[in-house]
Amino acid sequence: MTTFGEAIGRAVISRETAEQVGVVRRLLVDPASGRIPLLAVADLPRPIVTPMAAGPAGAGLMVDVDDGEVPVLLDWADVVGFGPDAVLIPSAAAIRPVRTDGERQFAAGFADLTGRRLLTADGTLLGQVSDVEFDETAGTLIGLLAGDVRIPVDRLVAVGPYAVIIAA
Repeated sequence: MTTFGEAIGRAVISRETAEQVGVVRRLLVDPASGRIPLLAVADLPRPIVTPMAAGPAGAGLMVDVDDGEVPVLLDWADVVGFGPDAVLIPSAAAIRPVRTDGERQFAAGFADLTGRRLLTADGTLLGQVSDVEFDETAGTLIGLLAGDVRIPVDRLVAVGPYAVIIAA
């Protein structure tokens, strides 16, 4: 078992090349199934080298850095290992671009659970979701954390932009 807080920032490694191809930025929750279908991954920063034509200072190369902040996605089905230090995928080809508006919103953080209000189904505010526990071998949710309180995932009713609602 691990938490979203522990998973975010974890290296994503290609098993084919043993190279780091990204970093986990966020995990998407499907409340209906209690599963994690997608991970948002930030590309690694990499140099962009552009040849420069000869001019008064001579020919040369201009080097800039792609900051790697364009989000890309990884389907949970493509995760072959989720260890304490890295997430392994078959190859860099498993990382894909955002395809839909819903995926774009997820990649931008609009579906994040942490920090959302936590309400019971009868409308009682319990606080905020501080973290989410999940089984890293299966990609299934275990529970929500609200400070020191652990709420089992079977109490999850709905997730929306205003709050996370749990059974009373």
